[in-house]
Amino acid sequence: MPSRRGLPSIRGRAWKLGDGFGCHELVPNRFDFRRTADWVAAEEHLFEESGLAFADDIGAGDLLVAGSSFGKGHAHYHLQAVKALQQRGVAAVFAVSFNASFQRTAINEGFPAWTYGSDLAGLVEIGDELEVDLRTGAVRNHRTGATRRCAPVAEIVLEILDAGGLEAATLARLAARRRASIV
Repeated sequence: MPSRRGLPSIRGRAWKLGDGFGCHELVPNRFDFRRTADWVAAEEHLFEESGLAFADDIGAGDLLVAGSSFGKGHAHYHLQAVKALQQRGVAAVFAVSFNASFQRTAINEGFPAWTYGSDLAGLVEIGDELEVDLRTGAVRNHRTGATRRCAPVAEIVLEILDAGGLEAATLARLAARRRASIV
């Protein structure tokens, strides 16, 4: 499947986050950018209350490698957290486990958020260049040369991510069906 977004392989600088990294640590809960859809303002507050010493260094093309329960917190804040990460240019989040609603929101918005397990966290240190093939689950640390095989991303999720989100993927499927019915 040719990809307009560069999927299924993602390569970027890795930033390790711990367990239980919640939406309030991505964008503080005192903000509600959903009403204004001002994702630039949401990004300005990204990691503001995270306590991460390297928060300002996380940028375009980077990968977040997290522990368990990434994106925990009330579903009310999931969209603004995902949109802030996208606005910053973060390429993907890989975690031992996700808050299911956060993960679904991310995928619906065309943002890769996938469970790769603890093997991935043990493969990288902060700042390592990591390459993840979403289709096969192959992971390579370019600094150390170490590799791992993790669970591949489901084909339907790849289709959604490649299209740029659920709405775009649904419209593309409907258009394809319409073209097929005309022929």
